[in-house]
Amino acid sequence: MNSSRKPTIPAKNARLATFEELALVKGFTGEVLLQIRPYTTVYGENRVAAPININTAPKKILVALDDAISDSLAEQIMNYRRSTPFTNKGELGNVPGMKVIATGLQLRITVKSNVFRIRAEAQVNGTTRVVESVVSFAQGALSTLYWREY
Repeated sequence: MNSSRKPTIPAKNARLATFEELALVKGFTGEVLLQIRPYTTVYGENRVAAPININTAPKKILVALDDAISDSLAEQIMNYRRSTPFTNKGELGNVPGMKVIATGLQLRITVKSNVFRIRAEAQVNGTTRVVESVVSFAQGALSTLYWREY
């Protein structure tokens, strides 16, 4: 066995504790991480796969849900939810062009979220400070899952 091929850090073989741990995964370069940061979390609500909240998902995420969702269809979803937020997953089928597509998305979407990423940035006398936090409101209780200041 060639010792030069050994990983420098042993595999964790567990859930990621922070988003930054993705930097340890082959292929996740700094550039890739910067691109996916606004859309990615390691804090799933059900600890298997976090469903996408169709009331808050940005256009890029809506388009990524299914090959049949075009940019214009994603915009229709966003326009619909501005005036009528979704109260259940089945209502996604009310958006023109989404009836058939929505049926196949039922296990991958939600209309409510319990985990939120908060980022605050302040500048005083030319010095900028950032605080990032991930919080959970599961079962009516607030808990901090992640906190970072820089």
